[in-house]
Amino acid sequence: MGRLVLAVTVACVALVAASARAQPDHAGQVVLAPSVFATHDVPSNAITTFTVTCPAGYTAVSAGITSPAPGTTVLAIAPLGLSTYRFRIENPATNDDQRIAVDVGCRKIGSNASRFVLRLKPLKRRVVVVPPHKTASATLPCPRGTTPANGGFAFGS
Repeated sequence: MGRLVLAVTVACVALVAASARAQPDHAGQVVLAPSVFATHDVPSNAITTFTVTCPAGYTAVSAGITSPAPGTTVLAIAPLGLSTYRFRIENPATNDDQRIAVDVGCRKIGSNASRFVLRLKPLKRRVVVVPPHKTASATLPCPRGTTPANGGFAFGS
């Protein structure tokens, strides 16, 4: 029984090692730029809007909150063009001044830019009404021959 377990273990390790070696050098995503991190003050009883922009030559591919401020509400995180994201954060009057940390993932799309064509094509606006204590969703198809690069949401805008 012990030899059987040892033989199965060795076979599994050999298969994993072989499959790892079989991967081409260009498999997976190669990250050519770090994320841009930013912190912003969010005063009490205010809605704060700010943008975070990638360095020249980089495309903003995602954005999010890295350190949420207690009691605040994210009203919107939306792309503005190809290299910037806009953040809109609400801090109620019952909350003290807060500080929030955000990040934007910036990527350089290959070294041969002639292979890629990036076009920003806003789609038709779709309003989704969400009843209290319920969830809702919507989809927007991309035009034929294109693929989505990112999504966004905005509450109350």
